Amino acid sequence: MRAQIVSAEERLDAGDILGARAALVETVRARPRDIESQVFLFHVMAIQGDWEKAAARLRAIVALDPAYRMFGLLYGAAIGAEVARAEVFAGRRPPDLLCATAPWTEAFVAAFAGALAGDPASIEARDMAADEALDVPGRWNDQDIDWIADTDDRLGPMLEAIVDGRWGLLPFEAVAELRSEGPRHLRDLIWLPAHVTLRSGERAAALLPTRYPGTEMEPDDTLKLARQTIWKPGAGGVTAAGQRVLTGGEEIDLDLLSLRSLVMAA
Repeated sequence: MRAQIVSAEERLDAGDILGARAALVETVRARPRDIESQVFLFHVMAIQGDWEKAAARLRAIVALDPAYRMFGLLYGAAIGAEVARAEVFAGRRPPDLLCATAPWTEAFVAAFAGALAGDPASIEARDMAADEALDVPGRWNDQDIDWIADTDDRLGPMLEAIVDGRWGLLPFEAVAELRSEGPRHLRDLIWLPAHVTLRSGERAAALLPTRYPGTEMEPDDTLKLARQTIWKPGAGGVTAAGQRVLTGGEEIDLDLLSLRSLVMAA
C-alpha cells in the first residue's frame, strides 16, 4: 500500500488532485485502518473544498485513532469556519469582525455584502472605509514594508483569520505581530497556522486561510494547491484566486506561505 501512497503523492506533486484522490480512495478501501492514508485523503478532500466529505473523513480518523481527537476538533472547526466564510462571500450574511479598532472597521463590514453584489454605493462606502485604515510600517521576515494590506480589494486592510474556530476579519492595524513556522503539512496549503499578537496585548493561535475564497471552485489545480495566484479586475475592484498575496508597499508582494514573522511598528 505504500506504493499507492507514493503514487498519490506523485500525482499531487504533478498537480493532479483528482488522480491523487482516486489513488487514496483505492488505498483506503483496501486498508481502512491505514491512518496515514486516511489523513492524506482528508487533506485532499479539504483542498477540493469537499467540506462535507472531509468532515466525515475527519470523524472516521478520530474513531479509528482517538489520539487524533484534538486534530479532529481543530480541523472540524476549520471546516465549519469555511462553510461560514462561503456564506459571507456569497452575500448571505455579514462577516464577523474579530477586533474593532476604529469606526471605519464597522463601516467596512456594513458595506461588505453590498460591495460583493456590485452595488456602487456599497463599493464606494467600502473603499472610503478602507482609505481610513492606518498605514503602519513594519517588517515582513527580513524585509521592510511601508504598510500591509491584501491585494484583493474585497479585503484590503483586513486579514482573514480563524480564531477559536470562528472565521472573521481582523484589521491589520490591530496586529502587532504575526508569526508562523510556514507550511509543514498539506493542510497548511488551506489553513496556515500562526500566532497573532494584537496591539492590545492579546495573543491567540490562529489559522489563516491560505487561499482566497472560492479558490476550491477554480478549474486550475495549481490555484487549489496555492502554487500561484491570479487577479481578476471587475466593477467592484480586483479579486484574487489561489494563494493569498499581501502588499507591503509599491511593488512589494508578500506570499502568505512565505510568512515567518510580521512585526509592525509601535
